[in-house]
Amino acid sequence: TKLFTGLVTINSGGVWNCSVNEAFEFRGGLTHNGTTFTTGTAVYSFTTNAQAIGGSTALSIPSVTVTGVTLTNNGTLTVGTALAGTGGLTNGATGTLNLGGTFAITTLTATAVGNTVNFNGTGSQTIRALNYYNLTSSSSGARTLASSGTIGIAGTFTRGTNAYTVTGSTVDFNGSGAQAVPAMTYNNLVLSASGAKSLSAATTINGNLSI
Repeated sequence: TKLFTGLVTINSGGVWNCSVNEAFEFRGGLTHNGTTFTTGTAVYSFTTNAQAIGGSTALSIPSVTVTGVTLTNNGTLTVGTALAGTGGLTNGATGTLNLGGTFAITTLTATAVGNTVNFNGTGSQTIRALNYYNLTSSSSGARTLASSGTIGIAGTFTRGTNAYTVTGSTVDFNGSGAQAVPAMTYNNLVLSASGAKSLSAATTINGNLSI
């Protein structure tokens, strides 16, 4: 297990290559400006101090655990297997978070203007009830909207071609700018804030519509 207490930076042209499944713990953040970032399957954990992850080059880490602190993502971060931990992840305004597996972290803050959360798993995924700015679904996996609570979307919702299961939640398009409401089935649908909302095709609402 490798422990880094200060900021780890991969400089331009640099390569991070972990050819075995070793765990890494970061306490000062991670910046990737290099060409390649290769990990094993072990967990990369962020602990002890609030810190940031990002850089000019996209990062792909299969398993990320944030323990007791807040990790801010300012770049493109792909978590392919599991995002977990008792801490929180904040997606900054320039952040793109690709979630390919399970999503069990205690807190995800994704309200910064311009940030995107993308559920891109090939397996089934549940979209949790919280406030997003841009919410995207891609790849082939089936999606289930949260069984309760409100999924708030202030920017765009790109639903992709995924099959959706709708249970007991509410989807609220709450942006102050114009928003397109994708044609699909919703449980409860709320159109709030001052921005104009546009329906492009037939839309089914099983419960209530609030404008």
